[in-house]
Amino acid sequence: MDKPPVMNPLEIVSRAFSAGRLAHAYLLAGAGEQPRRRTLKKLGALLLCYMPVRSADGKLGSCNHCTSCRKVRHGTHPDLVEIMPQGASIKIEQIRKLQEQVIFAPLESKRRVVLIHSIDKMNLSGANALLKLLEEPPDHTHLLLSSGNISRLLPTIVSRCQVLRQASYGSGQETVDQMAKQIERPASRFLQYLVKELSIRDAEELSDIFAARDHIVEFLCGSHRHLLFLKIGGFLWSSPGRVRHTTLVLGTLLRDLMLLCKGSERAKAPATSSKGPILHNDITHVLCRLAERINYDTLEDYEKRLTMAQTMLERNVKPEMIADMLLVFWLKDHDRTRRD
Repeated sequence: MDKPPVMNPLEIVSRAFSAGRLAHAYLLAGAGEQPRRRTLKKLGALLLCYMPVRSADGKLGSCNHCTSCRKVRHGTHPDLVEIMPQGASIKIEQIRKLQEQVIFAPLESKRRVVLIHSIDKMNLSGANALLKLLEEPPDHTHLLLSSGNISRLLPTIVSRCQVLRQASYGSGQETVDQMAKQIERPASRFLQYLVKELSIRDAEELSDIFAARDHIVEFLCGSHRHLLFLKIGGFLWSSPGRVRHTTLVLGTLLRDLMLLCKGSERAKAPATSSKGPILHNDITHVLCRLAERINYDTLEDYEKRLTMAQTMLERNVKPEMIADMLLVFWLKDHDRTRRD
């Protein structure tokens, strides 16, 4: 007897949404923190969308164009609450603040949506506080939770949620090549890293990440940085997602530049070696020129700034403040000597 097809989380919630039978709490389980995070954001956007659209196969999805969708995308929707671990865990203070927020009615939408990522990183006091909220959820609030390992959760939390399973995707070279064709980019090691290690398989998001890289490289290599600052700033300030992409790209570029600045034999090989360590092997020649005028101490200083930016992102600091912090550093005339 054939097994029934497995529905992905978006399809399950879409059907419940269409039928007016949404659960108060969904728990998304599965490997890969970034894929789970993206799925929760898509679910949140659907539940808050003013004009959900139905695809040819009958599935509902957010329209991506209404005021609500734009606010969700920019991280400014007053009825979307997002909680992520602060450091190594989700703190009890975060859940207490949430308990205070959900008492009040939504400000703009029919419902409030709460996204809590990686709840397996919640300590026992935080888990008990969350359990109280799950036991008596406000009528206007829907909680979307995620966990990489639900065996670490209190059984009482799991029992009060509808569990959704994050679908797994192929991560082989065939998938990388397929995505490379869709976004019209070389199947570089950076693309492999995004697809295989971070499980990013959305063509639009991949294209945006590469666009962020193009802007960053132009800014770092350009001779008129103050003018380029305005150009890249306009690109980044448009959404928190682009700032996240920028910190991701800068982190990997920084890694490659550190390898090149150290001048190790391993770092000299990547342009021709398929096993070389440079992730951005499709622009190695550009990175080599850039490494010639940046010393290693400057890169170490910038590594600290990137860590600060990632912390600010987790705390939902305004994207333009983070973008400015990441870019202003490069406007100063740093020591351009190769190495002492």
